[in-house]
Formats: sequence, C-alpha cells, structure tokens
Amino acid sequence: MMKAFGKQAIRVLVLSGLLAAMLAFAWSRAYWAYWFVPPPLPRSVLDATQVISVTRYSAFDHEQRRSLDIEKFRPPPDQKRLAPRFRENPEYRIPYQLLRAGLLTKRSPELSDDQVKALILPLVELHKNTHYGIVFELDGPRGRHVIFCGTSFPLDHRTYRETVTHVDTDGDITILSSRYFNYDSAGLEFMTWGRVFSNSWCTIVLLYMIGYSVVLGAIMLRKKRDRTQHQPAL
Repeated sequence: MMKAFGKQAIRVLVLSGLLAAMLAFAWSRAYWAYWFVPPPLPRSVLDATQVISVTRYSAFDHEQRRSLDIEKFRPPPDQKRLAPRFRENPEYRIPYQLLRAGLLTKRSPELSDDQVKALILPLVELHKNTHYGIVFELDGPRGRHVIFCGTSFPLDHRTYRETVTHVDTDGDITILSSRYFNYDSAGLEFMTWGRVFSNSWCTIVLLYMIGYSVVLGAIMLRKKRDRTQHQPAL
C-alpha cells in the first residue's frame, strides 16, 4: 500500500509541476512579453570595440536633453560582484556592459538633435511608445552599429525596446533586430517565472491534498456509517 501511495504522490508532483510550469509560462508571456527570461544583450554590444557616440533621447521636444551620467550605471563599491537589477531597470543593460568593457567614459561624444533624429527616423514606427531612451553608436568586427533602446512613459508597468541597426559607408540604415519586453519599476517586479512557478506548484499540491483529504474522509465516514447500520441489534 505504501508503494502505491508513493507512486501516486510522485504522479501528483509531476503533473502539478507541469501545470504550474504552463501557468508560469503563460503569465510570463502575457505580462512580461517573454516566456522565461528577458532576451540577451545584442551581439553588437558584446562584440563592440569602440563607443563612437552615446546620446540621450527624449520624445518631448520641450525637454532639455541631458548628458549620460555613467556613474549611475556603476555598481556600488560594496557590490562589485553584483550587476544592477536589470529586471527592474533594463535601461541599465547596455551601459553597464559597455562600462564593464571599459568602452564607456565621460568623454564619449554626443550627437546633435538633428543627427539623432536622422538615425532613428527609420525606427519611429517600432519605437512609437518610446518616450525616453539612449542612442548608442558602436564600432565592432561587423562594422558600425546604432542601437536605440528606450522605455515607454514612466508608469509602474513599462515597455523596454532595443533595436539594432547597421549603418554602411553610404549612411544607409538596415534594421537587424528589434526586441522588447515589459518590466515593473514599482509593482509586480518580483513575480518572475520562478516565483509564479513555485507559488503555483505549492498551491496546486496543497489544493490536491485538501481535496484528497476531504474525499477520503467522506469515504471513511460513509463506510463507518454503513457498518453501524448493518450491525445486528442486540
């Protein structure tokens, strides 16, 4: 009997785990716009050998553009082994990588507003919800790349998009990739795939155990009642 119970317990754990994983994948895709984890950094960033320019972007013409403060992306001295919390601050991803590679400095040139508009003009449709961002011009083994990354209007639930383009010697721009995902700056940022999976798994198993106990208790109570009713009268 114990062997049969052990097999049933394993079956319940496996099936509930699969159901919890499906729920976690569905939640992650619907809320964060990715199945498991955010997409990795573009290869153009990882292979970069030089930062040609780095310029802040704002969709609001009335706002004065500020220079990029690289100290904002540097981890605290007591957290040298820890990267910034990219889940809540994905706009840190690219600057942090370039900073670690020694390519991003306070002397990195900035583009004029007209130059920025010329580079991102082909990307306006993709970034129609981008209100704040950064434009990176990078040089690498595969030539000059422009990466436009930015976020939607600063609410608790935002969308972050990274678009990579290649600029040839004639100035023609070719879009190589454009990826986006959502994040929360103050909300459900802790509800990642792992948290949803573990919570769902525990909840499903707990509900099964409660339901199983209720049904088993009802069966035992009924059997006891039947035995009482069929006992011969003294």
